[in-house]
Formats: sequence, structure tokens, C-alpha cells
Amino acid sequence: LPLLTLIALAAREFTAQWAAVAYAMSGAVYGVVGLFLMLRLMWPDFASVTFGAIRRIMVAAAPLGAANLLGMLTLRLDVVLLGVLGTEDMIGTYNAAFRFFDLGAAVVVTVLSPLVPVFARHAARDPNLLRASFIAIIRVVAVACVLAALVAPGLSPVLLGTLYGQQYAAAADVVDLLAWKFLLGTINLFFVAFLVTVTPVRFVLISALCGLGLNIALNALLIPRFGITGAAVSALLTEFPQVAITLFVVRRVSPGALEPAWWGRLGLALLAGEFTLRMCPGPGPVRAAVAAAVFFAGLSGLGAFQIGRASCRERV
Repeated sequence: LPLLTLIALAAREFTAQWAAVAYAMSGAVYGVVGLFLMLRLMWPDFASVTFGAIRRIMVAAAPLGAANLLGMLTLRLDVVLLGVLGTEDMIGTYNAAFRFFDLGAAVVVTVLSPLVPVFARHAARDPNLLRASFIAIIRVVAVACVLAALVAPGLSPVLLGTLYGQQYAAAADVVDLLAWKFLLGTINLFFVAFLVTVTPVRFVLISALCGLGLNIALNALLIPRFGITGAAVSALLTEFPQVAITLFVVRRVSPGALEPAWWGRLGLALLAGEFTLRMCPGPGPVRAAVAAAVFFAGLSGLGAFQIGRASCRERV
């Protein structure tokens, strides 16, 4: 939809202004279509709506909404601080690297959106079914994100050179660091989506505040010394306290969803892949392919594809 809108509006001349208009209009059309479908398929009973019910919904949703706003601010705050503490060239180079993160985030949101109502339905019917479904999904998500972070050092120079030119080669290290941020952030997001269906999520506001404060402090410390690499390191380190808070809540609410044995095997396979990537000779794409093969071989050899399968099937 953004592409079609852009073609219609900028048939004669391509400018950044037309791109912004196309993006805004496509988002507006998306919202209008969504509203139409909702009213068409699920016409609400307006007579049953009360201010008390609205207030209860707002109270329950306020922590998550506020946390989302803080998370959006934290996500792009490093660009603002690069402008204040760095240079304009740093902003351009960093944004070139961040486009890959934005693309991955869009994929994650697309995948996660239909899963939340599925989790809610399972939670209402059978908590064991919810846990088994979540375990199956988080395993696939974790393997995919770990794979992306593993092969990023081998592919990022090629991708940046192909898409933006060799003048953006300095952004390769930023892409590699943001790949690990993407891994932690995605896992955290899926665990939060799981917790939304089983417990109040007031903790997400505390988590978001911790992330915002740490992000500001680290960027102020690292950007003047290390430039865009410092901003990427700050973005990565910001994820750790948020993931720790989320996992602490998961351990209290549903410890069976953590599966430390499986995550340990995933970590060992990742170490084997990382060692291969660093030691294997040859061009970056070849090293990335070999490291990915070793990673999957390690998962298979350690039994990560079988652990817990029987127990999950029994719960279902």
C-alpha cells in the first residue's frame, strides 16, 4: 500500500516530502479499512457501553500503553542524542543501519499481532494449552532471531554496500550490534505478549522506565567517545534490564514456560556457530553460511528439536 500510494503521488518526481505523504496516507487508509472491517464484522452494542466499563479498561490498559510510548521514545532516542552529541554524518550512517532493525521489527509485529488473541483464547480454555503453544512459538522465534544475529557480521558489509554504497561500510558494526538488540527485544516482546493473557502487566511500565533511563545515561557516556558504535552498544545494553524484569515475572507466574534446558542447548549451538564464523576463512557470506550450518547441526546434535516435545503434546 505505501508503494502504490507513493507511485500515485510521485509519478513525476521522487522527493522525501512525497515519501512522507505516501507513508502517512497509507497508514490512514489502513486505519480506515480496519475500522470498516471491524464495524462490518463485529458491530458493537453501543447501548451496553458504560463509563464504568470504559474506566476499568483504561486502568487495565494504561500501564501497557504508557510502556509502549516510552519504548517508542527509547527506540529512537539514540538518533536524537547522536544529533546533539555527534554529527549529521553519524545520524545518516546510523539510520542506514537502523533500517534493517525497522524491517525486522515490522515482521515481528506482523507475526505477533494475530498471536495475542490466540494466546487469550487458550488462556481462557486451558492454561496448559496456552503454555504448550507459547513454548512451540517462542522456540521458532528464538532460533530465527539467533540465526539472524549469528550471520549478521558476515552479511552486513555486503548488504550495506549493495543497498547504500561503500561509503556506509562503517555502519556494518552497528548492524551487527542491533541484530543482538533485535534478538533480545523480540524475545522480550513475545514473553510480554504471553504474560498479558495470564497476569496484570503493570511491570512493563517499570521496565520501560528503566530502559529509558539507562538508554539516556549510556548514550551520554558512549556517543562522545565511540560515535555510532557507542549508540548501538547503548541500544543493546538497554534491552538487558527489560528482559531480566520480564523473565523474573515469567518465573513467578508460569515457570514452566521458561525451559532453561532448551535455552541452554540453544546457547551452546550459538557458541559453536560464533566460533565457526570467527575462525572460518573466506568471504563474509560463505562464513555466514558455514556458521549457520554449524548452528543447526549443533541444535540437532544437542537434541534441541526434540526436548520437551512429548510433554508439550501431552499437555495439548
